[in-house]
Amino acid sequence: MTISTTTAKSRYAGDGTTTSFPTGFKFLDNDHVRVVLRSAVGGETLWTEGSEYALSGAGAPGGGTVTVNTSPTDYTPAAGETLVVKLAVPARQETSLPLGGAFPSTAVEGMADLAALRDQQVEESLSRALKFKESTALADVEFPEPEAGKILGVKPSGTELEWQIPQEAAVPSGGTTGQALRKASDESYDAEWFTLGALAVVNTIAAAQIDDDAVGNAKLSNMAEATLKGRAAGASAGDPQDLTAAQLRTILQTVDGAGSGLDADLLDGLEAAAFELSGNKGVANGYAALDGGGKVPTVQLPDAVLGALQYQGAWNAATNAPALSGSGGGGSQGHYYRVSAAGTTSLDGVSQWSVGDYVVNNGAAWEKIDNTDQVVSVHGRQGAVVANSGDYNAGQITNTPFGGVSATTLQAAINELDSEKLSAGHAGSGGSAHSNVVASGAAGFMTGSDKAKLDSIAAGADANPAVAGQVQAEDGANTTQYTWTPQRVHQAAKDAVPITLIVAVGDESTALTTGIGKVTFRLPHAMTLSGVRASLTTASSSGVVSIDINEGGLSVLSTVITIDANEKTSTTAATAAVISDNSLADDAEITIDIDAAGTNATGLKIALIGYKTAT
Repeated sequence: MTISTTTAKSRYAGDGTTTSFPTGFKFLDNDHVRVVLRSAVGGETLWTEGSEYALSGAGAPGGGTVTVNTSPTDYTPAAGETLVVKLAVPARQETSLPLGGAFPSTAVEGMADLAALRDQQVEESLSRALKFKESTALADVEFPEPEAGKILGVKPSGTELEWQIPQEAAVPSGGTTGQALRKASDESYDAEWFTLGALAVVNTIAAAQIDDDAVGNAKLSNMAEATLKGRAAGASAGDPQDLTAAQLRTILQTVDGAGSGLDADLLDGLEAAAFELSGNKGVANGYAALDGGGKVPTVQLPDAVLGALQYQGAWNAATNAPALSGSGGGGSQGHYYRVSAAGTTSLDGVSQWSVGDYVVNNGAAWEKIDNTDQVVSVHGRQGAVVANSGDYNAGQITNTPFGGVSATTLQAAINELDSEKLSAGHAGSGGSAHSNVVASGAAGFMTGSDKAKLDSIAAGADANPAVAGQVQAEDGANTTQYTWTPQRVHQAAKDAVPITLIVAVGDESTALTTGIGKVTFRLPHAMTLSGVRASLTTASSSGVVSIDINEGGLSVLSTVITIDANEKTSTTAATAAVISDNSLADDAEITIDIDAAGTNATGLKIALIGYKTAT
């Protein structure tokens, strides 16, 4: 088998996910492959087959595959790591050719392949070695003996090599406090730490030896908080000190009226006596404060100002909450509460409290404003209430005769009722109508004979028979009101028969497909369509099923019926169907279209819901 590739090494950047990596080259045995993991910081780890990875494909022309182990330990190369797969053919020849006989071509080719792979391995190693260009004129360049801590470099002559101190080692490690760095020799980058000697003991530096601005605020970083450094008034020369508040005030202020500095008695041009202490704000014998709205709080106003009523909230007269006591205790003048729960709590001689009453503080005691003895409203109206027609129904009127009541008493009651209609013969307000009622003596709101007529109406009788020739409302569209007769009830029942037609579209197991006129049928009678539904035996695994209904080739829906994925009924669809033509004619040709079939949906049925519109 020929070896057509020269690849001897493959590199792969880790991503934390990939676990399978092609070798990229042919190998004859698993021990001919070396796997190395290079870390993100440059360190290398040699992997062992069976521990960190598994290898397959030995002898395959295109090479094999390194599969990283993930259990029990996960060795998947992470981002920043590099997996290197390379040839590592051992330097031995283990094939023994027989003497005589047929030419062992297979064994010889294997030996040739092994030699070619070893050559590729050597070439890969040489590609990483330091080499001179082919045109370099150097001859017999020898490497000097290695020296610890140095690197190999070219001498200034350009024709010889030498070991040199690396540049990064120019600043040696170590050193102690106060030492300085100096050149140790004429060799490049050779430096050492040394002690300054006499200069290290210098403790006095003349002012001329200090640069201007050499000492800044940073040198005062340890200064105590809330201090000023200086020299107190009258102090002799010497080191600055931390000034006290009294020393600072002495420096700043002058005697009264001196006209310079900070006058001891004047602040902003006003005498100190003109200022009020903040500690006197809002306290007795002090001054009033202002709230957030710029107003004086009520607690700081005199009682005379607070004489107006101030609502304090609800009061429970059963549990005395909030707690009130006699002589106005628990409140101030003008405070009042509204009783929210009736009770018998005794306050300044009052112990009967009803819901709606007010308890008011007059400055010396609690008083009651009784709000429960008044009529709240009559028929929902307040003020001078006048009776209106419809205020009473028949159940609220007792048909009691007026017998036993004198005419004078009854006439007075009628005068108070003003224009109430108390008899069928009343023609308007005035004394004559009232007199008619009075004259009737024992009559009630209707005569006994009138009441007998109503009582004699048989059960089920037509109290308002229809006139001859009336047209009956057969289709429900006529708004004329009629008395219900047995004939009309029968006719209405015939004209409102509920109808539901269910039509199968396809069988129970064949998946739906889109198309026009999947089912065609004719209506047995006219009907008014009030609703449409669709259902499936097997729901669509993905995609919506959409169905259209047509009458004579025209859709009766402005929004088609849909059944959502993984649903079997249109009643749960996200978009409900909308009927645009609900009047279907007798013998109309109805066709069902499938606009969208979903995926593997079966057993479609369509339901037309409504009622029969012709007898």
